[in-house]
Amino acid sequence: MLGSEFDPAEAVISGLLAPEMIAKPRFEGDFRFSPSAIGSAASHVALWRKSIAENRNLTILENDAILAPRYQETIEELTARHPSFDFIQWGWNWDSKFHAQILGGFGLVECHFVQDQIRLNIDHFQKLSTPRILLKLVHSWGINCYTISPKGAQKLIDSALPMTTAIIDRSDVGLKYFPSTLDGVMNRSYLGIEAFACWPPLSIVENDQTRSSIERTT
Repeated sequence: MLGSEFDPAEAVISGLLAPEMIAKPRFEGDFRFSPSAIGSAASHVALWRKSIAENRNLTILENDAILAPRYQETIEELTARHPSFDFIQWGWNWDSKFHAQILGGFGLVECHFVQDQIRLNIDHFQKLSTPRILLKLVHSWGINCYTISPKGAQKLIDSALPMTTAIIDRSDVGLKYFPSTLDGVMNRSYLGIEAFACWPPLSIVENDQTRSSIERTT
């Protein structure tokens, strides 16, 4: 199950985690991946490897994803329109900034959301049937629902693994941080692959941090 705990030593052996990540204890304030974050990452990466082994696109949903109407038909339509895609994000977290390119890469958009309003309008979202488009993904948080292609899976494995907490410098969007989750690590890769985000999203999450054991730094 996505989000299950995973032994850090097994993560190193499998190539998921860099050895230095378990070389010393995890102290408060010391940036390391929690067992839950490693378990979640392991579940995602196992499905990336499945996409490669079976040579087919996979749509991956976390268990808290809330989907819009006609999501399956929309995914089929948009992936067919962009056959060279590597990664398409159908939803993201609403408590942090989201960055994408518009007008064929001519302009950069930075979006800020009011997460409480999203939570109050879940019923409306589940009835919202509106045309969707794909934007070039630049930076985001949250991987609750996405489609990955075999070549995209290989590119992410090559560029994002093994996971380390080396600082991510995304000065292009005014961000520098130490990642503590897979979605943070993936932000190293988006500009170098055919990564897209759906607008409006097809998936939302309540993103209740009080019930989450996966730590994230912003």
